[in-house]
Amino acid sequence: ALEVYESDIELGSFWWQSSLTPNLDIKVGRQNMVQGSADMLRVNDTVNSLDNRYPGLTQLQDLRLPVALTRFDYYLEDWQLTAAMQHEVRAPKTAEMGVDAFPSSAFPSALISSLPSLQEPEYKSSDSPYMLAANGQLWGVDSNFYYGRVLDQRWHKQVTPTPARVYGLIDQAGMALSLAQGSWLWKMEAARFSGLAYSNTTDTKNRTDLMLGFDYNGWSNVGLTVEWAQRQIHDFEPNMAQAPDLQAATDRQLAVNLKYQFNHDQTNANFVATANGSKLD
Repeated sequence: ALEVYESDIELGSFWWQSSLTPNLDIKVGRQNMVQGSADMLRVNDTVNSLDNRYPGLTQLQDLRLPVALTRFDYYLEDWQLTAAMQHEVRAPKTAEMGVDAFPSSAFPSALISSLPSLQEPEYKSSDSPYMLAANGQLWGVDSNFYYGRVLDQRWHKQVTPTPARVYGLIDQAGMALSLAQGSWLWKMEAARFSGLAYSNTTDTKNRTDLMLGFDYNGWSNVGLTVEWAQRQIHDFEPNMAQAPDLQAATDRQLAVNLKYQFNHDQTNANFVATANGSKLD
């Protein structure tokens, strides 16, 4: 696995942005499209795939992979209406087997040898990812609504036309709310995903994700973020718990980030704790 990390060329963000009218902006190029209110746990922030190769990086802003898209933003009083169409799809980057983040003992050798090759997702103009969003305020609460078609971050096995591990597109509908009260910022997200494919069943599934969290900034130079998420797969089948799917009907995540700023706010020190699983163990 070492040779895979010896060189890596990444074409980062670059875009052109302009105002077409006083109320309409356009942004074209390779870019990140940030969605949702969570900083560490992903619910609605699904346009950009993630670079998951390096353990310890938990902030979503450090993990997003820029993607080529055209984005229109229309401003109507207190609301921002967004329509974005992707021109490429990028698979998430995962650790190579054999490195510390993905030891060879994680899966039985017989299972690894039986898996077909992993195919990079292909862009098709007839079925391309897109995202619609509306951002504004309702009764003093920052409110965000999303609807689109995005890349599933998990691969699944296909049998025809040729055996392979592939990434599919799924449909998403979601919302995110945030409310500032003094030193507190309360956050909530919910999303419904449909059309998820798995290796151990021929039926596609739906999943509901929920996130609750808060930021606290009432201490001098110290900030605290706590986020909890639950993901529920509907019509779960017992064989989906087996390899290679390794899914649970209900999965939970907890992330805590304690950040300390010093050196005249030029330096940050972060303490991060995470827990995963149905029992958060």
